[in-house]
Amino acid sequence: MDGTSDWMIPRSWHSDASKIEGNLPKPSSASKKKNTATADDNLQAAPEPEPPNLRCPICLNTFRRPVATLCMHIFCDECIYDVLRHGSLSCPLCRATITEPPEPDTILDRYLEQMIADGAVAAPSGGRSSPYTWRDVSFPQQ
Repeated sequence: MDGTSDWMIPRSWHSDASKIEGNLPKPSSASKKKNTATADDNLQAAPEPEPPNLRCPICLNTFRRPVATLCMHIFCDECIYDVLRHGSLSCPLCRATITEPPEPDTILDRYLEQMIADGAVAAPSGGRSSPYTWRDVSFPQQ
């Protein structure tokens, strides 16, 4: 036995790593200049924040009456209703079991209304005018 445990890294590995590090290219002066940007430069170069994804992952259109599942995924209530009504009681994104009707996301709904009014987002087309009652979906008992 050489006195080392199985969990210890052999000394030969350390010397091999230093050989590899010695062969890495040195940063150029141009890349050093990039790293010396001031905080003001970074603020000016920062891109505009992108708006949140406002499209339903099922229909790929702008949300219409967004609802949130217990797993916190958001869908149009018509889209998730159709999925649940046809027997799949799992989230289409993460496959978590959906045990109760999704809750309306009123904050996102108001945000969407404002974005549509400002012309930043296209209004959803079609759909229904009132939320589903969810009576014809049988959720598993907890």
